[in-house]
Amino acid sequence: MEEEFRYLSDNGYTSITPDDLANALTKGTPLPSKPVMLTFDDGWEVQYKDALPLLKKYHFVGTFYIYTNAIGRNHYLTWNEVKALDKAGMEIAGHTKSHPYLVKITDENVLQDEIAGGKRIIEEQLGHPITAFAVPFGHYNEQIIRVAKDAGYTTLRTTYPGVIYTKSDLFSLTAQLAPERFAEFKGML
Repeated sequence: MEEEFRYLSDNGYTSITPDDLANALTKGTPLPSKPVMLTFDDGWEVQYKDALPLLKKYHFVGTFYIYTNAIGRNHYLTWNEVKALDKAGMEIAGHTKSHPYLVKITDENVLQDEIAGGKRIIEEQLGHPITAFAVPFGHYNEQIIRVAKDAGYTTLRTTYPGVIYTKSDLFSLTAQLAPERFAEFKGML
């Protein structure tokens, strides 16, 4: 992991958050010349132990998409660690309450509870709003987008591959999964 962060730093990449991207696309706020979003899904404890020190070392900001039911379980972040990430300047973002396959949920109330309920729990713990959301497993539909917007999210990230965005993509942001081999990582950039 450090090799990738060092490469990004040495080659002039600057980390941005989904909010930075949204502000650039909706308000014209400038982005750095080589922006990159560094995102971490699910709230694994290893992200705190391994990624946070490297993010700090290389002066990057990461976005941590967490699902709230996992917090405090074995191998997952604790609320103290989530708060420490937040205090360190990392972005904490929503990823539902229980990490379900959202497109299979037909009951609107269950969908709202997963998306808006998870957001509410994180906001109560942190004491401030969160605005970025990632769909578990990456699949979404118009109902999920509507519920996320109604909950107050301003972006929705999938796991579909891609890196080019427009204003109309804020609720279908794509991503590039980090490959295991460094040569593939460099080629991806």
